Amino acid sequence: MAAKISDTYAVFSPLHAISGISFPRLDFQSCLALSFITAVLTPCFRRGSVERYGILALQVYFTVQAYLAPVKPTGNLAVSYSSGVLLGNLTLRYFDRLYLHVPEEEFRRVQEDGVEERPDTLSLSQKLGWSVELLTTTRGVGWNWRVPGTPKAKKRTRAGFVFDRLVRWIAMYGGIFLAERICNGILNDWAQLPDGWIKSGLLAVTHNTVFLYTFVVLTLGLTVYTHFAMLTLPLALVCVGLGLGPAPWRQPDAWPATFNSLAEACSLRGFWR
Repeated sequence: MAAKISDTYAVFSPLHAISGISFPRLDFQSCLALSFITAVLTPCFRRGSVERYGILALQVYFTVQAYLAPVKPTGNLAVSYSSGVLLGNLTLRYFDRLYLHVPEEEFRRVQEDGVEERPDTLSLSQKLGWSVELLTTTRGVGWNWRVPGTPKAKKRTRAGFVFDRLVRWIAMYGGIFLAERICNGILNDWAQLPDGWIKSGLLAVTHNTVFLYTFVVLTLGLTVYTHFAMLTLPLALVCVGLGLGPAPWRQPDAWPATFNSLAEACSLRGFWR
């Protein structure tokens, strides 16, 4: 349960009593956004400088507050759930890429010729882009810390890549729509259909134990896949198709598939990328 608003700002109560400064009361969404913004800004300051320590302290504060601050009602449980998952994911990245390592020394992009890029030679705007990419990349594609076992993307033309991802995107939402329709039909005994052989047939099939077990497993698999694909597919279409975003993201090679082909699934590791 989220803490009360006043509890999340107890850390500032002594300062408020002395100076009379009134600090704004931030909700979960605001703290989540500010924790990411300050995380991106942290590597942009010179290592060891007062500014860097100050922005890092703010980043830690906003991250902690995101766990304590009240959640603004969105009316959508899926959004609230996904926001909580996102916070946990980002926190792990903060620990790995900000708290436990010096990002400029440990994490470097690898150029096409195989030479590692030196972040200290980048301009401020380039360093900002480097920092955003560092905190948003998941498998380190194009970095010196690329996750082992992540294969290279298939060689495709830009048009072929966009067509493939667009078909996958349409199929994904088609699968979600079909699963949602079947769930409603099962729960409502297909009341939306008129009486007849179609309705009776659907009732017989969808209330069968074997079908229900199979449907639940397939729907769970669809849920896992769509949690990745709902973000990566449209982002890949925008970056590669429209040529937007960081330069490395505009190439099809930067977007290897999340899962391998079922035909190559000799092991779980071989299937999961």
